[in-house]
Amino acid sequence: MVITCGRELPTDVGGTLLPADALRTFEVIIDPSDFFDIDTTFTGFDETRNADFTVVAHEFGGRVEANTLVRFNVPLRIGTVDTTGTVVTDSMPTLLGGRVVISLDTARSDVDLPVALSLYRIEEDWDPTSANWTNRVDTAGTVLPWTQPGGRGGAFVDSAVWSMANVDADGNALDSLVIDVDSQTIALWSDTSTRARGGALVMETSGARVRIADVLLRLDIRPSVKPDTVVTTTVRSANPIFVYDPPVERPATTLLVGGIPEWRTYLRWRDGIDTLSIPCPQISADCVVRLGDANINYAALLMRLTQPPAGFLPQDSTRIISAPLLASELSPLERSPLGNAVGVGIEFLGPDRFVDPVDDVTQIPVTPFLRRLVADTTSDGAPVSPWMALLPLVSRFDLGIAAFEPNPKLRVVVTVARELQLR
Repeated sequence: MVITCGRELPTDVGGTLLPADALRTFEVIIDPSDFFDIDTTFTGFDETRNADFTVVAHEFGGRVEANTLVRFNVPLRIGTVDTTGTVVTDSMPTLLGGRVVISLDTARSDVDLPVALSLYRIEEDWDPTSANWTNRVDTAGTVLPWTQPGGRGGAFVDSAVWSMANVDADGNALDSLVIDVDSQTIALWSDTSTRARGGALVMETSGARVRIADVLLRLDIRPSVKPDTVVTTTVRSANPIFVYDPPVERPATTLLVGGIPEWRTYLRWRDGIDTLSIPCPQISADCVVRLGDANINYAALLMRLTQPPAGFLPQDSTRIISAPLLASELSPLERSPLGNAVGVGIEFLGPDRFVDPVDDVTQIPVTPFLRRLVADTTSDGAPVSPWMALLPLVSRFDLGIAAFEPNPKLRVVVTVARELQLR
């Protein structure tokens, strides 16, 4: 059964019930002093040893030094075929020498060819899980400094030059570099009784920074059962890490996101933001309305880009996300757990955006967060924390850091009914 009105068709529900100008949708830019109280940054949320890449650099940006530290588990036994054609385990092979093959991430390296990389032995006990630029062991119970910072204090092994000879016919940089390793170094690396084995890859060319995707050892071995034969086996570096100096100091004003150890920016929104009065001149010249009485269609922080700390320009494009911070008095602010992300930056920010930014602004959406903050409750009725964190979409992706000016503005797109205006 269909019930209709004499002046309205069944398919015209709501056709003329609302005046054409009853609802107005418009944009408001809110100054920082009106919506948040604090912006600050913290670091230490990750470690270089968790990254899937390493870095070598020398005076990059006029200041940054970085070395890659490697350790290889050199095999003391190999499987080989003896003179009768039988596969046997050879426990007394002769280690002849080898080559360290460095896989270069050419797209994320900052160099003017040619550049030189060198390999030095590490001749002090060191711990791949805690070593840094200053200390070879840095744990809660033991701190042991390097003889030479960065782990470079051992004997020189060899070097290689990445030059135009490492470029193909189309002018594209080839993605590997080879450093020869002598038999004495291989013998030292095979001594599992010491933690002093390993090598430091060092950039020798000033102003260069190279990102390394992988480090392999191509090992030449002469089996004892077939002394006239040489076999080559491949060993991947165990626990490769990079150490760098100087660390980035916590800035007084600049907001930082990303890098290793990861930086995060924290914002505390003002209490009672639902009572904030916003202008609505699209309705009338003197119209104002409370934010809590408007429908929030979209909200985003307007982050103004600035130059990162010297030497820490991002190596690749980065994207920023926003997430609520479940802050409480029971833990330090920087250790408070994160909620699910509420917004992803509308664009990837390439390294060039941070070189010399002038009035360059990006938007980081925060719509669900602002809606909950205005309602002052979550879906389950719990109070809403006024804290928010900005962090990279992908962690441990880049040594470089995205930097922003403090005091971002807030862009809000709202819909307002004419009857809600406050005169």
